[in-house]
Amino acid sequence: MLVIIVVTGLVILVIFALSLDCNPRLWFCEKFGAKPDDRLRGKVVWITGASSGIGEYLAYELAKCGCKLTLSARRKEELDRVKEGCIAQVKERFPSADAESCFLVLPFDVTDFESHKALTQTVLQHFQKIDILVNNAGMLQIGLAEHTKLSVDQRVMNVNFLGVVSLTKAVLPHFLEKEEGHITVISSPGGKLASATMALYCSSKFAIQGYFEGLRAELWSKNIKVTLVCPGPVKSQVVQNALAGDVNNLFLDKDSPDRTPLTTLTKFREMPTERCAQLIAVGLANELHEIITACQDFLIFFYLALNCRWLIQSIGQRMQQSRVKELRNQREKDSFLM
Repeated sequence: MLVIIVVTGLVILVIFALSLDCNPRLWFCEKFGAKPDDRLRGKVVWITGASSGIGEYLAYELAKCGCKLTLSARRKEELDRVKEGCIAQVKERFPSADAESCFLVLPFDVTDFESHKALTQTVLQHFQKIDILVNNAGMLQIGLAEHTKLSVDQRVMNVNFLGVVSLTKAVLPHFLEKEEGHITVISSPGGKLASATMALYCSSKFAIQGYFEGLRAELWSKNIKVTLVCPGPVKSQVVQNALAGDVNNLFLDKDSPDRTPLTTLTKFREMPTERCAQLIAVGLANELHEIITACQDFLIFFYLALNCRWLIQSIGQRMQQSRVKELRNQREKDSFLM
């Protein structure tokens, strides 16, 4: 009888897992929790990295909810394009609204730490408040640690970690003054499980996880929420824009010694960016501590890896050796040709 109960439970668990594309609490909130349209309407949200990928589609999703948005990234022309898309969403959902006044384009480089306080004041002068800060700016780096220059380590940590911390510190006094606010950071499953050829990227996300989990504990009594978002593989340009072992080389550059076919990077399906943005909006509306999104194949592997590290890490390391071997072979080939 006990065996039957255990087997039945496992079957139910597998069926349940196969139907999810997010962590169970987020799934529950999407079905039964607060709706973004109701909870987020009128909120002022500052999104970094808003020119493409998750940041872009989250902007569209929040515009549908009636949020007022500050859109930041380095490329102003791309931000203007996203702003027009947001305006179209507002005109469709709220025809009588002054759509133009709902959006502020504020381009900047997240590593320009000295500018963050002044930029925060610009947002406050325009909207009079900030309700949610979404730290989405970030970059991927792919390559063997032994071939990665220290300048690359510094660049990635400045973008993925120190830039996020600096901007959060600039906005935090405003949140403390009004005794409410919501800090959201786009992290990664790589912040929980490291991967070969991505040691630097994963270390920046491990730093994000540690810092903002600690910050959440510090701000718990101040009515300031902290949400960490861990999106699995998502359809975006993140790999195309990934750095290699040198700051002057992208991973996919034809002249990069670290290049390798995209098929070796992941064997998991990619979630549509629109769906990822929808789930993040649900998580924001319900003020969740953690948001995990991914297609079912990655999600199952991820949870198994977290809870059965001794088994999955051994298997995963063997699986990742093909990537390591390919990068090393490419390096040796290039050296021979030179």
